[in-house]
Amino acid sequence: MERLSVTQLNLLIARHFEASPRFSNIEVEAEVGRLTRHGSGHYYFTIKDNNSSIDCVMYRSSVAKSPHDFEQGDSLLLKGRISYYEKTGRTQFIVSSVEPLGEGALLKAFLELRDKFEKMGLLDPGLKKPIPRLPGRIALLTSPTGAAYKDFLKIFTERNPFCQVDLYPVLVQGQGAASSIIEALKKADADLLVLTRGGGSYEDLAVFNDEELCLTLAQLEIPSICAIGHEIDFTLAELVADLRAATPSQAAELASDDLISLINNLMSRLKIKGKNRLLDIDKRIISLDASMDRMEMRLKQRYVNEQRQVEDLFISAENRMKNKLKEELNLLDQLYTRIASYNPEEILKRGYVALSQDGWVKRKDQLKEGQAEIHFYDGIRKVRIDEGL
Repeated sequence: MERLSVTQLNLLIARHFEASPRFSNIEVEAEVGRLTRHGSGHYYFTIKDNNSSIDCVMYRSSVAKSPHDFEQGDSLLLKGRISYYEKTGRTQFIVSSVEPLGEGALLKAFLELRDKFEKMGLLDPGLKKPIPRLPGRIALLTSPTGAAYKDFLKIFTERNPFCQVDLYPVLVQGQGAASSIIEALKKADADLLVLTRGGGSYEDLAVFNDEELCLTLAQLEIPSICAIGHEIDFTLAELVADLRAATPSQAAELASDDLISLINNLMSRLKIKGKNRLLDIDKRIISLDASMDRMEMRLKQRYVNEQRQVEDLFISAENRMKNKLKEELNLLDQLYTRIASYNPEEILKRGYVALSQDGWVKRKDQLKEGQAEIHFYDGIRKVRIDEGL
């Protein structure tokens, strides 16, 4: 039997943890116990279940990357590795990421992210892009095997059979769904984008609350409609999209005017009104063009005003910098003048002389018989001091 010191024993345990892949990538479901947010940005806390607990640390870099904050008592899915500190024999779990567990935790994360998006202006109705009435091409992001795909196509083709619908197959729940949708959002090329899926549990729809997915959707250049689940279901993707539909069927209705009905109605009215209807259409087109022209003028004027404000701010800042520099230079000149006035040579130039005899003579009782030097501004003269003086 091998005899070990305490240090050797702890090193042996530490190496076992480091060498085992089983301890380098672990997922743990647990409840947060005691939690300390250190001033350094690190989180120190415990996780526990009904029978056990373990100390944890989540370093500042991991905290900064995490989209989810947590409190004592929250149920989490934690990912990380086991660390063993050989000097004290202390075992702890180094946490790299956390995800909330349970509907309550998901709802809390939902509300936090919604507030963040609201502060960013992503929920502002005034900033939503208008939905085209008769798009030529639609990018449909959904599962090709889901009911949402069939429901959308059935309604949409009845209303507008002339529009091209391009399917972008994506995962709509589970692991990898967010990245699948994000990749499709970046590739989509159409006049209108529709993101949809059928109903499901709160956890099933949680992928549509993914922060990166929502930001990618909100930043699209093309307008978007989002319909997730049933009418009572709400996801952040629907809130940041340009238009929310309650169901995939309603999304099909909102994605285009009912072109067939419009054509039939138009033909009927043309038969009745004839040329008058054509004149009305011309007026509507002119009015629409005028509205677009006014909108373009307002946008141009806004741009000019904002550009002028920026230029004014720049000029104001530049003037303040120049004035400050001028003040500093004047102060520097004053200091230089004062310092120069204390230069002994300047004093001698005004007609004064200085007497030295084993050092500068400042008082009359310092003066004694013998050699001395008189200092003028342009040189020195040696003199002799008689005692009679």
